[in-house]
Amino acid sequence: MNLINEKKYIVGNLCDVETFDEFKNFVKECESTTKTWSLDLQYAETWEQFFEDGQKNYQNIVVFNKKKEIVALWTFMFDIPAKAVEYSIVVKKEHRSKGLGTRLMVMGERYVKANWGQEAGSIFGRVRYPENQSWIKILTSQLGYHSMEIYEEDGILFFGKQIHSFFTPHWFNQNIGNVIEMDTTYKEENRSEE
Repeated sequence: MNLINEKKYIVGNLCDVETFDEFKNFVKECESTTKTWSLDLQYAETWEQFFEDGQKNYQNIVVFNKKKEIVALWTFMFDIPAKAVEYSIVVKKEHRSKGLGTRLMVMGERYVKANWGQEAGSIFGRVRYPENQSWIKILTSQLGYHSMEIYEEDGILFFGKQIHSFFTPHWFNQNIGNVIEMDTTYKEENRSEE
């Protein structure tokens, strides 16, 4: 069984979005239906540049419904000063509160671990507080995230966790019981010289 139900959804990335207008309409709709998310342009100056760069760098996961409409987006960037990966996630209003966001978080985390698990020490995201208390509860109780003091921003809390494992990409969309993760933490053994 898959993590994200392939009978209901198609998992891809921004390369699978046919036009910039589709992406723009998705972002506008999400920004208008929630007070807790806006597209983080990261290093880009415009939505269009973000879209075009996202089609080239694959640092994103897009979930579509069977009509090929975007219903969720997970994206990330490296935060070099923090030696971490910062994620951003949004799910369209009519698909919220059904577990899709939680499953997409797991898939995104696996994507980071599989590709950059040895380079990035942790993964984190910004959460608006107090508006997103239910998301904070999911992050902490289901996904093992905790509050992190990375930066100081009014009305924003940072939640993340350490990355200490690696696995192969073909397991991105597998249920947790089917995934074997390998610990990448280097542990020096105490050896006595003879």
